[in-house]
Amino acid sequence: MTKLELKLYIAGNSAISRTAIRNLKQICETNYTDGYTLEIVDVVKEPDLIETEKIIATPTLIKISPGPEKRFIGDFSNARKIIESIKIS
Repeated sequence: MTKLELKLYIAGNSAISRTAIRNLKQICETNYTDGYTLEIVDVVKEPDLIETEKIIATPTLIKISPGPEKRFIGDFSNARKIIESIKIS
């Protein structure tokens, strides 16, 4: 099975950032027990990445691997939608 690689862009320690991190970690720990990586990037601390990575809103989740790349925006409270959209084999 291909390992899931995710990158989450947040904006500081806001309530929505904390909720997105919590929800996403719960989804991954419950559904991707074969392994995943989750990199969390704070665009407040690294503002140049907003333009470089084309981040239009936060929180933004990017599924990097396995391809194709997909992007999601929100607090990830709809776990089923995220799981169905990420689908890995």
